[in-house]
Amino acid sequence: MINWEETFDLSELKQYVRIINRGYDFSLDNLKKNLNINDEDDDIYLFIETEQYEYEFFDKEESKQGLGKFKKKYFMSDLLKIEKKLLHFTSLFSHYKIVLEKDENKKFRQLIHNKLIINNINLLNITNKIAKKLGGKGNYFGLHIRVGDDECLKNNLPIIYIATDSDDPKNLFSKFYNNLPCIFTLFDFTKELDILDHLSSDYDENVGLSNFYIPLIDLLITAHGKIFIGTEGSTFSRMAYEVHNLYNGENAMSSMDGV
Repeated sequence: MINWEETFDLSELKQYVRIINRGYDFSLDNLKKNLNINDEDDDIYLFIETEQYEYEFFDKEESKQGLGKFKKKYFMSDLLKIEKKLLHFTSLFSHYKIVLEKDENKKFRQLIHNKLIINNINLLNITNKIAKKLGGKGNYFGLHIRVGDDECLKNNLPIIYIATDSDDPKNLFSKFYNNLPCIFTLFDFTKELDILDHLSSDYDENVGLSNFYIPLIDLLITAHGKIFIGTEGSTFSRMAYEVHNLYNGENAMSSMDGV
């Protein structure tokens, strides 16, 4: 649908990792074509998993860490023994799928998280406009729950911005609205989102990007509050914590207990 480099700044990461833009065709045949791999070369290793949480990858063979929800351990040292041009994985889903315990690997992971920054100008402009209406970055509380006017600014009341996947937040979170005077969600800023109706994908003709961009805008707004409180186990909250930490001059992966 969209080139990752239209949303994230990958320039510094490219110094360490070779990145290929696969375009709109994610088939294995097209990937082989991009990598100049012929069928007769037998140069592909298909790492097939039949369950979502089948393998967990470890960088230390002597690791004492348990598997949790995963079924089997797989050591990265064994991956290095596979003499194929392409290792193709079924999925790398889950933040916990790769367990890094070696210092050099943990430092490199931190580098990746610190440099994987959203830099799409449209998303940043919308975020800045809405954050300004909330009193400015660092002047409101960001809250992610999965499932106005300027009175607050005039009276110096605490402002809470809720990022949520609910399509009816005022009804679902009525206790918040009934007890706290300055609650806002993205539904309160539809005017600022109008520009999204005019954005479309370069790869898929007549496919709008609104549904793709809105969660990222929601994330950026809530992450730029004075504090951020997320939902345990949520990937959205984890990324919002990382953006919040970077905004406050910290490493992306610091202070994310329970997420």
